[in-house]
Amino acid sequence: MTENLPTFGPTEVQNVNDDFGPAVAIVRVDFALSREELQTALACGYASANVDCPVEDMSVEDVRREVEGHLAFAGYAKLTRHVESERVRGDKDPATDAAFAAAVDRAYPPVVPAPAPSGPDRVLLQAVLEALALPYPATVGDGEVYGRILKDRVMDARVALEGVLQRGDDPGWSADYLRARIAEKPATGYRTRGGAS
Repeated sequence: MTENLPTFGPTEVQNVNDDFGPAVAIVRVDFALSREELQTALACGYASANVDCPVEDMSVEDVRREVEGHLAFAGYAKLTRHVESERVRGDKDPATDAAFAAAVDRAYPPVVPAPAPSGPDRVLLQAVLEALALPYPATVGDGEVYGRILKDRVMDARVALEGVLQRGDDPGWSADYLRARIAEKPATGYRTRGGAS
């Protein structure tokens, strides 16, 4: 019944806040809606956020954002009430609570951050950052010199990274090579936003 319906969204992530702690997952829910339900969701979202913008001036993205926002808000408002009532409930069974927590961990496994690079890999990444982090130009004319220097440095960084990734070069050696190459192309000859040249 719904397999041939056109699908739209999500236009943006909803509920971006940390009222109950940091977000740990993005959960997508699809709604199959009638024209009447779409129009009602738009009217509710519009009434709460966009009354200064005439409806006929809303872009397609604006309309979708309002519909999705209203559906997300309505669901989130109800969820918030449940979260708050669960926090104050004194008769919660610890075993049941632990079972729910384990089920959530199975369905939405915690994200384990990748370890930060260390050793020669970190040295190479730092050299790439140094090569590319030029001060921004103050004017369009200064941007031409800036662009030329940045283009040369990007090429040098690419050569260093390709050497490591494609030829197996030592990352520490590649970092030294890159630093030597960028020393030949100092970030001078143009005015920066901070006023230096």
